[in-house]
Amino acid sequence: MIEIQNFPIRNKFTEITVDEFDIIMKLLTDEKKSVLEQYIKIFKLMGGTDDLVEKLSMDELLVFVKSLGADDYERKEIPKKVEIEGVTYKIYEDKIKIFAKDLVAIENHIKKDKVFSAAYAIAILMKKEGEEKFDHYNKKHIEEKKEKIKALPVLNFLPLIIYLTESLGQKLSFLNAAPPTKA
Repeated sequence: MIEIQNFPIRNKFTEITVDEFDIIMKLLTDEKKSVLEQYIKIFKLMGGTDDLVEKLSMDELLVFVKSLGADDYERKEIPKKVEIEGVTYKIYEDKIKIFAKDLVAIENHIKKDKVFSAAYAIAILMKKEGEEKFDHYNKKHIEEKKEKIKALPVLNFLPLIIYLTESLGQKLSFLNAAPPTKA
């Protein structure tokens, strides 16, 4: 948390929920908004009031922007399991691998919403432990998990989000660049 004009403003991954992270990503990719408008909206999301925005100097906004996510985050191992409201979800066993079906679901969601949703991607990747036959791709089940995930600190999932966005970007770039093969 930082103070701007004696007003506390959240700015660290430990203070941002997965839902807020998704909102920030959506704002930052909104081509209809100017860069300054994007960051002012993020500033307000993190606790800035309309009155504070009215008196906000450009230097103060830049201090906020530079401090966003400034947790001195060290890349950590992706957790194998996550417990949410007493239910254990498995992300992977020995080595993380993202299945093609998972990537298809995530890519289709990106195409539909025009932006990456960390909450949706995490919901897709987390499989309810002990129910191997359970339909993990059931829309209602995914939405229920997504809603639970949204309220959690983004820091809990940051290693997975980083891995996923890097991995997804590389795989989709490769596929988009691959020449069609002749049958």
